[in-house]
Amino acid sequence: MLYAIFQRGMTTGPGFPLRHLSFVHTCLLGMAYSFYPYVVPEQMTIYEAASAPESLFIILFGSIFVLPVIAGYTVLSYTIFRGKATELRYD
Repeated sequence: MLYAIFQRGMTTGPGFPLRHLSFVHTCLLGMAYSFYPYVVPEQMTIYEAASAPESLFIILFGSIFVLPVIAGYTVLSYTIFRGKATELRYD
């Protein structure tokens, strides 16, 4: 498949990065599916590696509070500094 892509000259243009990322994404999904219940092959499952439910609950509420604050601060800073920056020139 990769040989055909390079042979036809399909390595340029706007679609090439998307094709490349979708190929890598598909490979990673296939590998994750083949390892599925194991985080460490044949030794530790995702259920054994997960944190305690109480800890995960605290992290959930922390992220529910913190992520909107970060997004709001980003919007506020972009609003405050809109139009104040100019193009950098070395005159």
